Amino acid sequence: DFLCLGLEPEWWSDHPELEDMSLYDILKTVREAGAFVSHAHPFREANYIKSIVLVPRLIDGVELNANRTDFENERAAEYAAAYEKPLTAGSDNHTAHRQKRIFGMDFYECPKTEKELAELLFAGKYDIKTE
Repeated sequence: DFLCLGLEPEWWSDHPELEDMSLYDILKTVREAGAFVSHAHPFREANYIKSIVLVPRLIDGVELNANRTDFENERAAEYAAAYEKPLTAGSDNHTAHRQKRIFGMDFYECPKTEKELAELLFAGKYDIKTE
């Protein structure tokens, strides 16, 4: 999973060709358009995931995730450090009543647009929160 942050909804609807593109071409295209791409829970293991694929040259950050194991998050942090990528964080919360911990980002200022969000991410103007 990849979080592509910073592109307005219209951009996505104006690019239906993404549906037929390879992962590599999608990541190149969205980054060229100004998106900040964070590799979401890159070491997630699940029965539907056949292999872990890392693409460090096509991402801008690596996500820590509250619903992943400590082992998976530690590997993600090592991956980010090895490639000098910043960390992002999220809770991926689909079932609030069962949520055991919360991860997120505390931005130094509130972005008003998707573009401003990407600018803050690229500038590292946030702190990671894990509880």
